[in-house]
Amino acid sequence: MTEFKTWDVFLADKRYNELVNELDGYLNETGRMLQKGYREDVVHNKMKEKVFNMQLKFKELTTKLIEETKEKIKNIEQSNKVVKFDNPQDELLKRQDLVAKIELIDNNELVNFIEHLDPDDTGVYELSIYQKAIEERLNEVKQRQVESTFYEIKKKVLNPYSDNPEHEKALFNLNVLESCGMETNGQPIAEDAEGVSYFRNIQDEYNKVVAKYS
Repeated sequence: MTEFKTWDVFLADKRYNELVNELDGYLNETGRMLQKGYREDVVHNKMKEKVFNMQLKFKELTTKLIEETKEKIKNIEQSNKVVKFDNPQDELLKRQDLVAKIELIDNNELVNFIEHLDPDDTGVYELSIYQKAIEERLNEVKQRQVESTFYEIKKKVLNPYSDNPEHEKALFNLNVLESCGMETNGQPIAEDAEGVSYFRNIQDEYNKVVAKYS
C-alpha cells in the first residue's frame, strides 16, 4: 500500500494556506494595534470577530474538500467499471455463448484462454465460470500453471481500485477529512519546525496575543 502524508490534504491545498495566511494576518494586526497603544475594547471591536470568524471559514473549506473528494472517488469508480452493458438480452446471450465456448474447448485451450484474459473485459459472472472450469477440469499441475494469472485477474475484478493510487489516495484523504474534526470545530492543522503536526486553537492564540501586550 502506498504511504501518504496525513495532512497533505490540507497543507498542500492553496485555499487552505490562504486561510492560514489570513488568520495569521489578523493575529499580527491585533498584536500591532495593542503594541501601538490601542485600548483592548477598541481592538476587540475591530479584530475579535475577524479572528473568530476564521473558524467558520475553515469549517466551510473542510466541507467543500469532503464534497470534492467524494466526487473524485465517484468519478474514478464510474470511469473504471469493469462490466458495462445496456441491453440485458445481449448480455444474456453473451453469457450463454461464453458457457458454451468454455465447454467446447479442451483443457490446454482452457489454460491458454485463462492466461490471455483481459481483466478490464472480465466481470464477476465470467470470473465465476472460469473458476468453476479450473476447479472441475484442470489437474493440479495445470491449476498451478494458471494460479498466479487467475489470482491477479480475480483481484482486479473483485477489487478494481486496489491498484489505483489515485483512488487509494482519495479514500485516504476522505478518511482524514471526515475524522479530523475540522468540519465541526474549525481549528486548523499546522506543523512545527520539526514537522510535528498539531491543531491550532484560534481562541487561545487570540487571547495569548492580547495577553502579551496587556
